[in-house]
Amino acid sequence: MSAIIYTESLSAGYRKRKSVTTVLHDVNLELHVGELVSLLGANGAGKSTLIRTICGLQPPLAGKVIIDYKDVERLTPRQLSKIIALVTTERTYAGGLTVGELVGLGRHPHTGFLGRLDEHDRQIVAAAIEKVGISHKATSYVAELSDGERQKAMIAKALAQEAPVIILDEPTAFLDVASRIEVLQLLHDLARDDRRTILISSHDIQQSMALSDRLWIVSDSGEIVSGVTEDLILADKISLLFNNRDVAFDAATGDFLTTRKGARQITVKADSAELYKWIANALRRNDLLATEADSPQIYAHAADDIRLNGIRLGSIEELLSALKDIN
Repeated sequence: MSAIIYTESLSAGYRKRKSVTTVLHDVNLELHVGELVSLLGANGAGKSTLIRTICGLQPPLAGKVIIDYKDVERLTPRQLSKIIALVTTERTYAGGLTVGELVGLGRHPHTGFLGRLDEHDRQIVAAAIEKVGISHKATSYVAELSDGERQKAMIAKALAQEAPVIILDEPTAFLDVASRIEVLQLLHDLARDDRRTILISSHDIQQSMALSDRLWIVSDSGEIVSGVTEDLILADKISLLFNNRDVAFDAATGDFLTTRKGARQITVKADSAELYKWIANALRRNDLLATEADSPQIYAHAADDIRLNGIRLGSIEELLSALKDIN
């Protein structure tokens, strides 16, 4: 599969007078048509630096970014705008514009000097607004939108730009849980159905794992591990996100857990995975580590039939109370 964007031994960072700060080094990555890729890493790991370098907003310290078989440093801003649509992390302050007017700004690379939209442009704008599901807000002012609707409007603007690549820096940063899921699902669908190449940086690790075709994981050392999402999960590469921190990723459940040294183990068996998961959650919160066993101390038949050493309890609350009495 050929890549629309790839890097060759890329080092990214900053030059200030005679000093050079390298944030990422020797990075070799690819973006393919029809894929959603999530860039994951801690704050300060270099995600925004990488995005700015890929988009040609700052020069590489070493190596190359190749876009559509051309070195990014040889492309003009107008040429780049026809290949990459960038949606930044900053809040949108365009409250005086309607949604249609905001999305229409995405046509700038294709319009003349005055930026006037013809009928063809207006059709593209309307189609972009419909695709993100906010046609009913087309004449509303941006200031009247919810955060989720505003982000969808920004994605519609990127679609109207007709660039094959869309790059979004923290697109869910200001959104509630439901809106985050909706936006990431929308991006996944656009990559798959419209054959767009979409790269996002994100702190929403669980949703990224659920919907991304590939992950780029930035380690503390400034290196990036990339691959198909499930391959990286099964190879325990998600742990690179939590080096030297009291957090662990459980590949079996997809959960992120705090690691408490010296937590006492207690054996648990349950008649469903759901029951086991939430009993283990309650135990962990109380410094107890659930482990599976054929002859368990806790056996859960149902939410109202949990047995501790053979004694029936009616809820997890009663179980926790009984465990405190034992301690």
